[in-house]
Amino acid sequence: MDGFVMYSKVLLSVFCNPEYFNGVCPSLIALALFFLLFFLFLFSNRLRKVFSKIPLWSIGMLVFIVGMVLFWIGFNEKGCENNYVALFTRSALSSMEMFLSHSDLIEINEELHNNSVYMLFFSLVHFLAIIVSALVLVKFLGIRMLSWFKILSWNWSYSSKNLHVFFNIDSNSIALAKDIIEIQKEQKTQDRIVFICQKNSVHYNSTTRFSFSNFLHSSDPEVEKYLSELDTEKMIVLNTEKLFDNIESTLDTTSRQSTMRLFKLSGIWFLDKLVKKTLIDKKVNFYFLSENEQENMLSIMALKNFSANKDSYLDNDNFFCYCHACKTSINASLLNADGLMYRIHLIDSASLSALELKKNKEAHPIKYVKIDDKKGVVETPFTGMVIGFGETGRDVFRFLYEFSSFVKSVDVGSDDKDIIYEQDRKLIVVDSNLEPLKSEFLTEARCLREEKCIEWCNYSTHTIEFEDLMKSNVSSLNYVVIAVNDDMEAISLMQKVYTTIVQYRESDNKSKVGIYVRVRGKNAKKTFDNIKKYFDEKNPQSGISINPYGSDDKVFSYNTIVNETLEVCAKEFFYRYSKVLADLEDNQAEKTRLETTTPAEEWKRRRENKKDSLEGLIDVYYKEEQDRSNVWHIYTKRELLGYNILNDEERTELEKKLQQNESLKNAIAYCEHLRWNSKMYLMGFCKGKEKKMLRKEHPCLESCSDLIRGKNEYTLKYDREVALFSLSKKVEEIFKQNQ
Repeated sequence: MDGFVMYSKVLLSVFCNPEYFNGVCPSLIALALFFLLFFLFLFSNRLRKVFSKIPLWSIGMLVFIVGMVLFWIGFNEKGCENNYVALFTRSALSSMEMFLSHSDLIEINEELHNNSVYMLFFSLVHFLAIIVSALVLVKFLGIRMLSWFKILSWNWSYSSKNLHVFFNIDSNSIALAKDIIEIQKEQKTQDRIVFICQKNSVHYNSTTRFSFSNFLHSSDPEVEKYLSELDTEKMIVLNTEKLFDNIESTLDTTSRQSTMRLFKLSGIWFLDKLVKKTLIDKKVNFYFLSENEQENMLSIMALKNFSANKDSYLDNDNFFCYCHACKTSINASLLNADGLMYRIHLIDSASLSALELKKNKEAHPIKYVKIDDKKGVVETPFTGMVIGFGETGRDVFRFLYEFSSFVKSVDVGSDDKDIIYEQDRKLIVVDSNLEPLKSEFLTEARCLREEKCIEWCNYSTHTIEFEDLMKSNVSSLNYVVIAVNDDMEAISLMQKVYTTIVQYRESDNKSKVGIYVRVRGKNAKKTFDNIKKYFDEKNPQSGISINPYGSDDKVFSYNTIVNETLEVCAKEFFYRYSKVLADLEDNQAEKTRLETTTPAEEWKRRRENKKDSLEGLIDVYYKEEQDRSNVWHIYTKRELLGYNILNDEERTELEKKLQQNESLKNAIAYCEHLRWNSKMYLMGFCKGKEKKMLRKEHPCLESCSDLIRGKNEYTLKYDREVALFSLSKKVEEIFKQNQ
């Protein structure tokens, strides 16, 4: 008890001392406030969100300015007293040095060393400067350090999540990774995402000045702008010392150890274990999405060589690889070589942009013509224009050429067989560099060289010839696609086309015109939206619709790249239509077999049966392409009969309508045959006496009138069954797979 009283007296004497109270209490209060704010920040999500929105540079600037003020006060003595130039330069330099964990406290006025208030502020500012510096380092280096710890923990724990591995950080990869994270939030799941930065000899040079890009060994010198977009809680970033495509030079494919050395040779050996463990029961996706197609393909070929080893862990049904490259015959041949067959999928951004139009039923040519749904024919011509004949322009042209094949009318000939007339159509192609692009296109689609419905225009859109072209076609033009490389040029062309149509079309002509503009970037999309809003509000009765397509966010999205590349809808169509054919041909064995398999297995089975010969590969190629087209042509077949969306009541009405009208069934079958012809021409096929895949000749490539009068008349039943199947209830499940 006496000891307690004694210590109490000592404490009271200390706190009652004015000098101690004035010096220590402010510090204790400040320290208490600091810990209070720290714990609030630690446990308050709202406070953390508010703090995270404050730019780090603004905090650093505030600390720098306060530091300057403190040093200005501390240096204001002797020769520097009221010397503003000296005070400004000295205080600025000393304030900057605080961020490097150095303070010029010894040079400050000696009297201020004993001032508790000054030293309190000086200590806090110096501490905050060090914290800001640490945060800057963590921003750039912390991702790297945390990634190492995180991937080690992933290796130690059971892998129950899919794994996405991106090679290099670029805008395409970031867009896809963000979309994957958004989907995970909706589905309340969380896949694992890994970014691998590869040192690229093209961008990296050891003699260049130091930068964070070089330090991180990134292949993109502007990688810092992408790092700020990464959510480090959802993904990790690793670095390699070697180019991926150089792995094969040191890979010993004869050794069983090669199965564990894919990433070991790149200095990130622990990723091999993670990939192998994930493949046991989850999916692993590799992405090569850079704009450098050659680099992507070289990496893919190295990967194929690695997987050629019979013990390679990549030879797994759960492994898929996605490569950003054009769907050319050369690339297709390379991918069809041994190694990861059916595991690698080409991501052609131009083709996926055109696919966006196919998936949008409002963008189909059938929406821009007048239909007689009682006869299943089209009453008005279709006139389309494609501006820009690069990769995107050619894919869009293919879509328009195939999906604008309509029946105009059907009469009965003297032989009591139908005479089928095709609807008039005109497709105009404009490009200032058209000749080489046209030659390249017609080398493949050889039967279109004499196609009269195509008008080739080799001149710039900034010429009088283009204005005259627009004026001469303005009354009939109903579909324009702008597919140029520059976003702002595309928007400018959209304005030009729109105003020309409004200016020169007859005032009473309010027929529908669709203008589709490929706008890739976000900023350009905002500009496009503002212009579209202006035209829509100021001229609502024009009949002209302006629509964007092919933005990078949509092209490089998970559903577009992964789900579409896996061709879920086409596989479903092929599988279900195979059952229809088995019923049609009364093939009981085939019907039984199809009941025990799946769409994916049937798709693969068709490939496996034909993979050993070039003729077989071509045969599978054309059939798969027809399956893909048949999925999206369903919209056209429905529109021809006057139906947009089929509910149960409408379907019952339609089935009754078809049963009572045989000519209506035939009209839809004729339209399907015209579409089939157009697709075959685009793939390079021509009419032949016999079916020869190596020569790309097919005997059924003839007009509908000639087909039903020749020896291949029986094949019309297949066109008919495709059409009827497209209108049946069975087809609804196909579209559900794509939702």
